[in-house]
Amino acid sequence: MELIYGTLPSSGYGYGDGYGDGDGYGDGYGDGDGDGYGDGEYVQAVIKSVAPEPKPNTLLALWKSNANGTPSNGGKGGARSVGMIEELPPPLTPCSNGALHATLSPSNFKGDRVWLVAMHEPIEIVGGDKICSLKREILADVTRYFM
Repeated sequence: MELIYGTLPSSGYGYGDGYGDGDGYGDGYGDGDGDGYGDGEYVQAVIKSVAPEPKPNTLLALWKSNANGTPSNGGKGGARSVGMIEELPPPLTPCSNGALHATLSPSNFKGDRVWLVAMHEPIEIVGGDKICSLKREILADVTRYFM
């Protein structure tokens, strides 16, 4: 999987106004702002900007948790933190307690926090957006890029 290089904005703000005159009278005011959440190239740019060089036989991806670091999409266990390595015994059984999960489409999953993780082989991709493995390493809390 190829990662895309990019520069991430820490925040954005815009404002504009104008004045004009002509045959007639009129005035007005406009103001607006926007907020966005997205997957695809943005996710790849986040991963590339904060990730160390990936270890051989790993895939960098994202995992979502509750605010306290516990699983938010049906998983079990206590709070996760940067540096933790989780491992399950074989066989790899996707979409069950027999697999650790991650994604490159975080908007498709519940959770208050977003973590950068390294998924170690064996890896299986299910449904195009769920990455399953027996070993997951928590590398960084990247929530600020997605909330």
